[in-house]
Amino acid sequence: MEPTIYNKPSIYKGAGVYKTGAEGGGGGGGGLQPDEIVIGEQVLGTTQINDQIWTTKNFDFVLPGITYNNGETYPIGPHCWYYNRDSSTYGIYGQNRGMLYTYHTQAIIKAYLEEYLPGWRIPTKSDFDKLISFAGGKNNSMPKLCAKRLWANASSFTDDFNLSLIPTGRRDDDHYDGLATGFYWTSTKAGMNYITCRVGEQNETEILTTYTQDEYYDACAYRFVKDA
Repeated sequence: MEPTIYNKPSIYKGAGVYKTGAEGGGGGGGGLQPDEIVIGEQVLGTTQINDQIWTTKNFDFVLPGITYNNGETYPIGPHCWYYNRDSSTYGIYGQNRGMLYTYHTQAIIKAYLEEYLPGWRIPTKSDFDKLISFAGGKNNSMPKLCAKRLWANASSFTDDFNLSLIPTGRRDDDHYDGLATGFYWTSTKAGMNYITCRVGEQNETEILTTYTQDEYYDACAYRFVKDA
């Protein structure tokens, strides 16, 4: 099933809703919170980890100005795809991995968050570094931060904070690869490219923020964060 694509910005008026703990049914311990944000028709749960609040699902929505692309080989601009252009396997009714977005979608997403969900942002490298450090560092945090599904070692993961990071794969130029790894955009630039948080490096033992992806042709996943 192809994603619902809205091209009328007015449909988003009031669509971003942040529920407080009281409105959402009360707070929970151990980093679990009942709060939700809604972008378009996608409900994203959130969880508080230390002094940050993170979304617990990958972004999976086509905002106005972003093109859902199911064919063009080398598009430049704000585009998104499902992995391998296969929505039935990787979309919401399949493995639910979220979409892969080019870096040029960031300006559109940032503008939406600023208008409808003040305080929420695309994570910086520093945001991911703080998260990884709090959870035990690059060599020890993966079992605590990753979902108990889709990973080869998922049965040994604990997902302590209900963050549920998953392997997303990526679009690399004109092909898809890395389905055993999570590729998440940051808003931090390094030279001509942009830094990603890579989850599952070195046989699912590391989470690193030292790699970059090309801003023109590559596509990765999104999570969002705000300060608690």
